[in-house]
Amino acid sequence: MNKRWILAVCLLVLTGSMSALIITNRQLHADREKPLAYLEVDRNTVSYGQPVIVGWATTRASSCKLSPYNPDPRSALLKGVSQRSLKGAFSSRPITKDTTYVLRCMSPSGKTTVETVTVRLKT
Repeated sequence: MNKRWILAVCLLVLTGSMSALIITNRQLHADREKPLAYLEVDRNTVSYGQPVIVGWATTRASSCKLSPYNPDPRSALLKGVSQRSLKGAFSSRPITKDTTYVLRCMSPSGKTTVETVTVRLKT
């Protein structure tokens, strides 16, 4: 068995299936005071007008901001999630242009982490 430490942060996506978001120590090991963050979409390419599920999770963060924050107001995934939540998931409004989601997090010591993920329209 591999002896590397693995930090797993799981989000239960309420769409009939469970999606696990995993951060490995090898990927994000640089600074113990720096927040760890993971940002994911359920697919990186969509047809015009389709939504995506956006999910994120953090540890060692005291604050975060996700932008753009464009949830479909009918999304069952929201349940207390906001643009500044340390973890969450939502179904987006329909995607009409290439969209890059940016998650900026800060630790109590002031160190920052930025994660991005882009959703592109099928051509």
